Order: sequence, then C-alpha cells, then structure tokens
Amino acid sequence: MKVNLTKLSRRVVMGVSALAIAASAVFVPLSAVQAANDTVAIEGDIKVANVTNGDNGYSPSVNAKVDDVVKVQVWYHNKEDANSGKLAKNLKVGVTIPTAAGKSQTIGGKISADNSNTVSKSAHVNLSVDEASLEDIPGSAKWRHNIGADQGKTECITGNDPKGAPASCYTDTVISDDVAKGGAGVRLEDQKPCFAHEATVTVLMRVKASAVKVNKYVSAHDGDNNAKNNNWQVTNTAAAGSKLDYMIRFENKGNTTLNSVVVGDNLPDYMQYVAGTTKIYNANHADGTPAGSDNVTKGGINVGNYAPGTEGYVVFTVKLDENKQFAKCGNYVLTNVGVVRPQGMNEVYNTAKTTVNIPCQPTTPGNINVCEISTKKVVTIKESDFNTSKYTKDLSKCDTVVTPPTPTPETPAELPYTGISTSTISFAGLGLLTAGLGYAVTSSRQCCPPQQTTPMVDRP
Repeated sequence: MKVNLTKLSRRVVMGVSALAIAASAVFVPLSAVQAANDTVAIEGDIKVANVTNGDNGYSPSVNAKVDDVVKVQVWYHNKEDANSGKLAKNLKVGVTIPTAAGKSQTIGGKISADNSNTVSKSAHVNLSVDEASLEDIPGSAKWRHNIGADQGKTECITGNDPKGAPASCYTDTVISDDVAKGGAGVRLEDQKPCFAHEATVTVLMRVKASAVKVNKYVSAHDGDNNAKNNNWQVTNTAAAGSKLDYMIRFENKGNTTLNSVVVGDNLPDYMQYVAGTTKIYNANHADGTPAGSDNVTKGGINVGNYAPGTEGYVVFTVKLDENKQFAKCGNYVLTNVGVVRPQGMNEVYNTAKTTVNIPCQPTTPGNINVCEISTKKVVTIKESDFNTSKYTKDLSKCDTVVTPPTPTPETPAELPYTGISTSTISFAGLGLLTAGLGYAVTSSRQCCPPQQTTPMVDRP
C-alpha cells in the first residue's frame, strides 16, 4: 500500500498546531496567578462623636455647636481568614474634611491597600449656624492597633473570633496630621487578617465660626459727650428739633477673629447726622476715640479687627427735624438701622425706635381731632359727625412708621481706625440689655470563616 507522505506530513503539522493553540488558550502566566491569590478584601466605616457633649459612643451623624470638639473614627479590617497569611499591603487611611462653611458637614473616610478593594464611607456633622465649619486639631490624629498580636502575645492573637482582642493588647500611636488632609491618606501598615488585627484612626475636629452679635440703642443727647452716662434704650420718645445719641454695639460671638469690621447706620427720614460726632469705644479706647470720619451714615467706617469674645461700640449724634418739616400731625415711629459687616461675612442688623409726636392744630369748639380709619390720617371733624365705623379717637392708630430701606453698606475707601481689640470691655452704668469614647463602629464585620454578618460591638 502506498502512503501519501505529503498529506500525512500536512496532517501532522496541523495536529501539532492545534495542540499548540489549545495549550496557549489555557496558559496563564504564573505572575497573574500569584496576583490573584494575593488579593485581599477589606472593610471599614467612619463615624463621629461629640466629645464636648460627653458622647460615649460613635454615630453616623452628630449635632455640634460653635467651639464643640468632634471626634472622627475610621475603623478598618482585613476580612481574610486568620490562617491565610494574606496581608493588606501598604494599607492607607485618609479623612476628608469639608472646606466650605455650612450647617451640614459631610466627612469622608477612605481605606485602601495595594492589593485590596477601596472602601469609601462618610459621616455627618450638623452644625448650629450657617457660618460654621470644621477644622482638624493639630497633633490629635491617632492610630489604635493590636501591638500585642504583633509582639506574639498569645492572649492577643484571637484568630477569627469576632470578639477581637482584649483592650490591653491595643496601643495608640500619634500619626501625621496629613491623614486629615484628604488625598490618598497616610500609610499605616501591612495589615494581617481578621479580627485580632482590626484597627482605628481617630482625629479631633473643632467647630469654628465667624459670628457677630449686634445691638442698637438710642438715648436723649445729654451734651456731656460721655456715652457712659447716657440712658441707653431700645425704644424712646423725643420731641421734634431735639438731638439723639445712637449706639451700635457689636460682639465677636465666634471663635475666629473678625477682620476689618465695617460699622454703618441707615437713618430714617426726619433725622439728620451731626457732623464730627462719631466715636469708637473698645478695649484699646475705653473712653472713646474720634472716628475721624463722618461716613458712619454713608456706607460705614472700618473699626478694625476683633478677637473672639471682644466687643466694640460706635456712638454718634443726630438731630430731629422741626415740627413744620414733618408731613402731617400725629405720632411718627422712626426706625434707625445699625449695620455691622466683618470682612468676608454678610451684614448683621439691629434697630432702635424713636416715637416723635407732632401736635395737631387746636380745634374750634365743637370740633375734634380723630384718626380716619380708611386713610390712617389725623383729621378734624365736627364732634356731631363722629362715627365709630369711620373714625377712632385713638390717634395712635394713625401713627406714621418711618423705616429706611434695607441698608447695603459699602466699605469706605479710607480706614479711619484699625485698632485691634484683644480683651472684652464693659460700659459701667450703660444698663445694656445684652443678653470617654469607645473605639469601634458598627460594620458587617466579616471574616472567612465565618461567612456571616454580626453587629460590631464597642471595641477597646
């Protein structure tokens, strides 16, 4: 029998090629296999507590006021079996603090390793005022971990036991403040697997805010040019043509310095500023100093910087118009608006009110002055024409309320005063009416084995 060697060789070549292709299809580089076997699963969480309020546990969110201290905790855990020997290599933790002010603050926590998944979680702090924000306290960042297990202490090596290790096995290590600067975070360790090696990072944060309180007062002008002797009130009465003194009091109620504080005043109609009367009182000038500017009613004057807890006063004089300059007889309620605006903040307002009575002309016998209900004007009628559906003898019902428009002060070009207040002062005789945490968080807490979800208890 003859054999076709050409066909046979072709079949052999084709068979060898097919085997080579099949072999290449199932071949996996050894490095890839090793990388897959080296991958670990990690888990973590972030929670917060209000240290100032005495919280003894962590929560997903807390409430906090200005100057409260909040503690942030990031918990993490290598979920691999305790006997696997699989490390989370170059494990890093980072905390992100919001930079913008606002009542709602969301803090981010990030845990990652070279050979693991990335865990991103968040916690929330609800602040009391819109102007508040969070700031980390330098030197407060700590890493709490099981040093006993690393040292080979038997009682600290608890394997897959979800109870973890005793508190005596843990130690706190101060770490770089960079952990709270966002970004990739700070490298902590090559973390060993399961519960004995779970760990936490904590950072203290303080609630900071720029806040200013404003009071407005009025007094009859006594002519002694000493504001300490005035009878300051929120409301008063005055006669047309008389002089009044006004005081704008401001206080730094926050925990940051108020810079370049601008104080202004919006005068209502029938009231004129008396030139050269503005004085500034503060810790540096307890007896007052001339402002050197009459711009208090023309956009405002810069009165300098004020540290937390300090206060200042701006005092000036006005003169009321004479009787004939008022539009009609009756009572006028003149509302004066004081405005304070620290640099970078919104304006803060307060008011004082003065009632001025403009007497009506004497009536002839048989006539009376009444308030016409429909027009809110004081009119003279015959007493026989008085009708309670049209008129009232209560002339206050026709009071004229004079309120200036909402002020929008502009920062003056000159800076007449730049003294810095560093302590609180008071005006004698003014009569002003100013009025231990656990270390763990709730998590899925899984190890393999066991493959189950158990509640996270407070850790040491």
